[in-house]
Amino acid sequence: MSEKLRSSGISVLGGLPWGTHICHFYESKEDLMEVLVPWFVEGLKGGELCAWVVSEPLSVQDALDALKRTMPALAGYIEKGRLKILRHDEWYLENGSFNAERVLNGWTGLLSEATASGLDGMRVTGNASWAGGSFWEAFIEYERQVHHLMRKSRMLAMCTYPLG
Repeated sequence: MSEKLRSSGISVLGGLPWGTHICHFYESKEDLMEVLVPWFVEGLKGGELCAWVVSEPLSVQDALDALKRTMPALAGYIEKGRLKILRHDEWYLENGSFNAERVLNGWTGLLSEATASGLDGMRVTGNASWAGGSFWEAFIEYERQVHHLMRKSRMLAMCTYPLG
């Protein structure tokens, strides 16, 4: 895609083209906030739909509180449906099962919603801390599929993984 670069909000990353899929490894809750808050602030300012799927060590309230501290006008973005903060068990798991196709269709649906409403595209993150154990192999395959989906979409994705 030969369009202008989107600001990542993260100085070491700079601008990114649509279709970028980044993996971020973190040690602490503070590490996550340091990267994800500016990531989403730039997306909201840049005319994107932003979707944040939280998992331990963050809660939905943690994410909201961190964004509110940085963006006092956050409520307006939420009211307009520009920011969605979801729990991992709501987004990734249905009845305790992980279905990659359902999740991929969810991302595609959100992107369609974004572009239909006149937004430039979508910026997302999902924390993979829940995906260990019996979900790991299916999740790794899902990540491969996400990567292919991202490459041809007006999406930016940052998947986060605990170093532990």
